[in-house]
Amino acid sequence: MLKKPKTHTLSFPTGSSYTGPLDSEGKMTGFGVYKFPNGNEYRGYFKNGFFHGRGMMIDEKKFKMCGYFINGKCNEYDIFFGDGLEFRENNWTYCSEVDRRFWVEVNQGIPPVGEGFLTKEKPSRIIPRGHYDTEEGFFDAKTGYLMDVSGLRIRHVCPDERKNILKHCRMNQIDCDINHEIMKQKEKIVASTDSWISTDTE
Repeated sequence: MLKKPKTHTLSFPTGSSYTGPLDSEGKMTGFGVYKFPNGNEYRGYFKNGFFHGRGMMIDEKKFKMCGYFINGKCNEYDIFFGDGLEFRENNWTYCSEVDRRFWVEVNQGIPPVGEGFLTKEKPSRIIPRGHYDTEEGFFDAKTGYLMDVSGLRIRHVCPDERKNILKHCRMNQIDCDINHEIMKQKEKIVASTDSWISTDTE
């Protein structure tokens, strides 16, 4: 009868932790669970302290990535989002120019006019003033940081990503109304200026 490996629990200075067997050198080996400081975790096999073999990266609210690792590097994977949508690296058609439906609309059908989805959730989550909803979190246009729903900073956004967010992502409704009003006033000023120039030159 095979003897079950002894389970150890390790804590690291980074805030991460590991629960599972250790080899003779004290390195992670066999099947274990590695938890990251942000709450995400890896459940799978280890060898010489690295992810090695079948394993799953888990973010309970967002996605699960099932993959095969070799010495810490993921060689093949499948990604499933929290709503069941499977990511496809090639021929990705979800929420594209060809088909703008959310996954919930693909599964449940498109609701009647006036009851559609602004986001994949209904009701749509409330966006703080001065922020944009990127799905991963809320982008603060003033500071340039991406925040989680509790207001904690996730990371700083690069210029290209910022440009894409400002162009495509949903913003706070009050800010949106203010921006529309500003655009209207600018259009009125331009129209009145053009009219004055036209009259003056006649």
